[in-house]
Amino acid sequence: MNNHQAWLNPIRIAARRGNLEAELLLNAYIDKVLSQQHNPALIADFKQLLEQDDQTLFDWLMHPDDCPTDFQPLVSHIRQTYLTP
Repeated sequence: MNNHQAWLNPIRIAARRGNLEAELLLNAYIDKVLSQQHNPALIADFKQLLEQDDQTLFDWLMHPDDCPTDFQPLVSHIRQTYLTP
């Protein structure tokens, strides 16, 4: 496992949530975006997002306009990534 990939397993474990919908969105983002590039700022933002409790994160993922402005671009990108084949 190279240094870039070393953080993937803990991130995948942290992305496990109490609902399938949130997990699907988060895992799609990990697979399509985070695993494909090394962007320390994006990784840090994603980890900070994962620190939110399950219900709050689920609400933000379903209603990105309701989340704090600092997270809105990331949450919108997560949703867009999931919806893009």
